[in-house]
Amino acid sequence: MLPLWGTKLSINADKTDLQYSFILKTSSTKKNKAMYKMSCLTEGEMRTWLTKLREAMKLNIDITAEIARNKKPSVFGELPEHPSWSHEGYRIDVSYITNNILVCSFPPTRSDVYELKRFMDDKHKGHYKIVNVSEKSYDSTMFGDNVSSYPTPPNGVSCLIDLWNFCEFTDTWLKEDDSNVVLVHCQTGNVPSGLFVASYLVHSRICWTSEQAIKHFRTKRESGIISLPCQKRYLKYIETSVIAGEQPEDIKLLFSNVSMSNSPAFNEDGSCRPYFVVFQNGEEIYEYESTESFKTEEPISFSLALQISGDIKLQFYSVSDILGTQEMFTVHFHTFYINSSHVRFSRDMIDGAHLNTFKQFTDSFSVTLEVK
Repeated sequence: MLPLWGTKLSINADKTDLQYSFILKTSSTKKNKAMYKMSCLTEGEMRTWLTKLREAMKLNIDITAEIARNKKPSVFGELPEHPSWSHEGYRIDVSYITNNILVCSFPPTRSDVYELKRFMDDKHKGHYKIVNVSEKSYDSTMFGDNVSSYPTPPNGVSCLIDLWNFCEFTDTWLKEDDSNVVLVHCQTGNVPSGLFVASYLVHSRICWTSEQAIKHFRTKRESGIISLPCQKRYLKYIETSVIAGEQPEDIKLLFSNVSMSNSPAFNEDGSCRPYFVVFQNGEEIYEYESTESFKTEEPISFSLALQISGDIKLQFYSVSDILGTQEMFTVHFHTFYINSSHVRFSRDMIDGAHLNTFKQFTDSFSVTLEVK
């Protein structure tokens, strides 16, 4: 938490590939010092952070000047100015993905909630539903029964049934009246909002493929990036079910083995000592910690005898006496779409390994599951 006594604040540009970046350096008369580095892909995210800091710390920050000073070239090229920060007098970060689907960021304060209500009542009174897909909540009583929630981690995926139910709910609501709209928001209005909206775009056949849906969302929402392998996989699941005309079900499987093609280099000597946890529909059902460290190009296998069904998450760590426990990678999948006894995930399909920023994985790294 930022110290609030005698605080001095400086904001400096940082060299990153993101569009906006700044470092907060705080110091106090009590000789406490702290540095907070924040990187933002969009002006909206940066504006939100600076506004919160200004209000919480009673600081006199010229937000517009700081944004201009810290602006960096984006790896995606120049992003368009968001049209709705000061759109028609509304202080709300909103984008129209279609005429009937809106996305905005989380309203962090009660005044922001009131502003959201003012906007929705002025523009779509009596014809809107709000869907909160963040893990946070707020007092939504002023919206009556028009708010529903599908809590989703910002760097993961929702339960597949939540995605499917959202698509069905949205489709039903929008077909009731041409004036009806649905507003979706998460913490920043990017992911997981993008995953839910893109799923609906595919489900409703506004977009025929998951790739088209991602591109469409990215075009309409300046920071709408769906980049994690698990998010792309679940969006592809929706596409597969729509094409097949079947609703996903929680199929039961026997999970008998998981193996890594070789050992990632996470510990101080370039080895790893695996520790992994299996989650089913958000609940931990199994964990295993190896007593042995591995530094090999050969496969590393772990035998199990585990009944699984529905949404499955494998979270792998490496344990070290010196470096502690480090996250290595995560694999998400749903049992309904497993149609082989051996399922291989290449490195680019594995969260945490796909970017390989610190070259801890070989290019040929993969994870294979054996199921029955």
